Amino acid sequence: MKYTVEIRVTISPTPRFFRAIHYMAASLRAIGGLLTDHEIVVSVGGNSLRENLYRSQAWSNRYPILWRWVDPVAYARKGYRATNHDRAWHMSRSRFVMIADADVIFLRDFSDLLSSIEMSPAICGVMAHVSPFLETPTLVDPSAAAADSQASVYWRLLADRFGITTLPLEYQYTGWKVMFEREGHQFGPAYFNGGMVLGPTDLMEEMLASYQAAEAAVDSVMDSYFRPQLARTLAIYRAHLPHKVLPLSYNFPNDPRFDAAYRDELPKISVLHYLRTEIVDRDKDFMDAKRSARFAARTDLRGTNELLRRRIAELHDTVVAEEGASRSR
Repeated sequence: MKYTVEIRVTISPTPRFFRAIHYMAASLRAIGGLLTDHEIVVSVGGNSLRENLYRSQAWSNRYPILWRWVDPVAYARKGYRATNHDRAWHMSRSRFVMIADADVIFLRDFSDLLSSIEMSPAICGVMAHVSPFLETPTLVDPSAAAADSQASVYWRLLADRFGITTLPLEYQYTGWKVMFEREGHQFGPAYFNGGMVLGPTDLMEEMLASYQAAEAAVDSVMDSYFRPQLARTLAIYRAHLPHKVLPLSYNFPNDPRFDAAYRDELPKISVLHYLRTEIVDRDKDFMDAKRSARFAARTDLRGTNELLRRRIAELHDTVVAEEGASRSR
């Protein structure tokens, strides 16, 4: 294999997303270890005119980034789902594949996790924060769930539709007693938050090979915002793929509620998922270099938001210089 780790990300072609990829790439280069040998494969989907991103985002030539434009016909028909499909069908040249959200940044080396996965192969991820069925989903057949709104009913409907005989609800959601306490929704199967899912390439590609079929199975049962995560779970269980639930430090949200509930994990965070917009706004704070500089200079932050600020501050001058050098060519 050519690389140790391939990181697959989906984005829209906007300044915020391009800058997020730049910070992600810079953070990977900074932590070293086995992760030094990586490639970032970015599936770009949108309605804007296609451009050569190696030219318009010339800073990316300093990093092992592979840009992939999603087929415009597929995107016009399916929207962001076509971007997810492109990510699933890409063929890897690496030993490990990681699915990651663009709003992920790396804080410390986790070569030890890669070594452990190599010794005991499994698809690994952090449990999602909440049950996907806290809000009653819109069912294709409304009578299917009867009057029972417990999560087990909806998981059973999905499992039956995709030919899964056993789908144990054995893992506690990371947001239990942090974001919610609704009875009947405390546990689920290996239902991983999409910010980071990692595994050996053969296992990941086996999961992704049936991703579209699993997605179609979800659609035939319900309309859900969490369709991609649900589909990956179904694909894992139907193929009987080994899986492992990781500690929150491998996909920690920048959320004060989690800072308080998982205080012991804060010094161990390897992967920080800055998905919130209240205290730090992932959309506005990364729109341009000036806003990123203002964020990096803040003195009012605590917990994971301060860890994020500190990491951005460490990388900011490099990112700005690389973007400036690219524009001056």
